[in-house]
Amino acid sequence: MQISAIVRLYRVALTTVCAVFLFCGCGSGIAVPSPTTSPTSGALTMDPIQNIENVDIVGKRKDGGVDLIIVASSKLHGSPEHQRLLLAKIKSYLAQLNTPEFQTEFNHPRPDQVTIVLSYSETPDPVILQLIEKSKPWVEENNARLIVRPQAK
Repeated sequence: MQISAIVRLYRVALTTVCAVFLFCGCGSGIAVPSPTTSPTSGALTMDPIQNIENVDIVGKRKDGGVDLIIVASSKLHGSPEHQRLLLAKIKSYLAQLNTPEFQTEFNHPRPDQVTIVLSYSETPDPVILQLIEKSKPWVEENNARLIVRPQAK
């Protein structure tokens, strides 16, 4: 199954039942996100980035590379909370991709073959896009590349 199809399935599951099952690529584990209260409307919402300690989607490419997808299930605003969530998720991905288990499972990919992809359906706030740009050197120092990509529709 292609990554875009997986992302579409993920999005459908999130919007229809407000629960997403996320699998870690380095082992088993299922986590169900909890709703939070929106700071602007007071309504119950789901954070756009969930399950910080789990990889949302991992895919091994035909060229031997590995894509680790961070799925933003709703708009990433420039709020301190959304910035914290994104940085925590990236930090978690970096920790996981540098484990011996990950390296063994994916045949020791070179740093230029490992990509962390922020996938979104709604364009993130410019503050988030700036944060991504500022985070690229940190990610590269930790054996990966960081890019943003809209979800396939």
